[in-house]
Amino acid sequence: MSAKDKKSQVFSHFKKDKGEFLCQVEENIDVCGATLATKPFSLKRHFERHHYDIFKRVAETDEAKTSQNTARNALSEKETLSKNFPCKN
Repeated sequence: MSAKDKKSQVFSHFKKDKGEFLCQVEENIDVCGATLATKPFSLKRHFERHHYDIFKRVAETDEAKTSQNTARNALSEKETLSKNFPCKN
C-alpha cells in the first residue's frame, strides 16, 4: 500500500503554501481560502464545520478506502500464513 493510498481525500481540496494549507472550496463565487495547519485533523474539522456536504463525501470515501485496505491486508496476511504454515491433511 503506497502512502498515496493512505492519504485522506480531504487533501485534494487544499493547496499547500509555505507549510500551510489553503482551502480551495468554492463558496458561491469566492474560494474559502481559510489557512490551516498541516494536520489532517485540522483539515477535516474545517470541512466538518464549514463545508459539511463535502465533509460527508470525504468521510464516506475515506471509510470505503480504509475498509478496502483492511480487507486487502487480511487476505495478504492469510496468504502469507498459508505459504509459511501449510495445512497437513
